[in-house]
Amino acid sequence: MRFTQQDFRVFRNEANRCLAKLGLTDWHVVFAFEDMENTVGTCEAYFAGRGATLSLRRNELKDWPDKLDVRVIARHEVLELLLRRFQEMALTAVAADLVFEEKHSIIRRLENLL
Repeated sequence: MRFTQQDFRVFRNEANRCLAKLGLTDWHVVFAFEDMENTVGTCEAYFAGRGATLSLRRNELKDWPDKLDVRVIARHEVLELLLRRFQEMALTAVAADLVFEEKHSIIRRLENLL
């Protein structure tokens, strides 16, 4: 199985929809359609300047189900971005008050969805 340019357009459109819905407009997000190993999508975040790259795999997939929904992959990568700062804080033992602040930032974004 191999994703097409049309799949990439669907991935990008769905990711943009989710970014807007979650209020992640403070991130500068670019999209890539590139060769990868062991995954179908990635989210790379750069905290300086709040930049991110969301990528969809271009090269052939072996040993993966025939039907992978690129919309679900896009949603997954956007949610990775939503939680990325929180993850980095937890992994680097950032002060508890900053972790608490970031947790509430995430909650505020999700409040609008309920």
